[in-house]
Amino acid sequence: MEMAVVVIIVAVLAGMIVPHFASWTGSSQLRESARGLLAAAAYAREFAATRRCCCRLVIAPGDQPCRLEYQKDPEHRPGEFEAMRDGVAVLPALSAPVRFGLVRIRPAEDGQQPQNHITFRPSGRSDAAIIQITDGRRTYSLVVLPSTGRASLVDGAVGELPDDRQDLDA
Repeated sequence: MEMAVVVIIVAVLAGMIVPHFASWTGSSQLRESARGLLAAAAYAREFAATRRCCCRLVIAPGDQPCRLEYQKDPEHRPGEFEAMRDGVAVLPALSAPVRFGLVRIRPAEDGQQPQNHITFRPSGRSDAAIIQITDGRRTYSLVVLPSTGRASLVDGAVGELPDDRQDLDA
C-alpha cells in the first residue's frame, strides 16, 4: 500500500516537472541559436576589417543554415562572393520550434534593394539590421549598427532599424 502511494506521488511530481524541463530545453535551443548568430556577425565584421574585403552574413529562408561569404578578389571581381569554409562560416540550421521572426535589413549604400544578407565592409560600416529569432514564447533580436558594424543581442523583440547617426546641429 505504501509503495502505491509513493509511486503515485512520484508520478504527480514528474507530471509537474516534465513540462518545465521541456520548456527549459526549448529556451536553451533558442539562446544557443541567437548566440551563434551573434558570433557569426562579430566574426564577419572582424574578417572584413582584417582581410580588407567585404564579408556578408546570409540569412537563409526557412530552416536552411545561415552562412558567411566574402569577396575573394575585390579588385578584379567586386560583385562576386564566395562561401567561407571554416567552422564559424556555416551556422547550424534552426530546429523547431526555433525560427526566424522579423528580418529587416537596410543596405548602407543608397539605391540598393533590401536583401537577405548583411554586408560588413573593411571600413567598419555595415548594413543596418534587425533579425529576430523566436520559439513562439520568447524572442531574441540581433541588432547591427550601420556606422560601426557592431552587433548586439537584445532579449526581446526590436522592431525599429537602428540609426546611430547623431545630428550635431540639434
